Amino acid sequence: MADELKPEEKIERLTKIIEENPEDAEAYFDRGNAYYALEKYDEAIQDYNRAIELEPDNSKAQFRKGVSFVSLENI
Repeated sequence: MADELKPEEKIERLTKIIEENPEDAEAYFDRGNAYYALEKYDEAIQDYNRAIELEPDNSKAQFRKGVSFVSLENI
């Protein structure tokens, strides 16, 4: 089985997916997770916000956004 992609590789791949389909909430959520893994919390929050805009009931994105704010010590 192939190793999982590194966060940087995920970001690159997901950015291409988002460029092709800017309404893909799951791609924004996944890219937010990759940014979070790199401790780029502001970028993660931006992507979680976009996922929430596209799917207001996306509780995963809402939760991860909150976790990102805690990581920034901005509660």
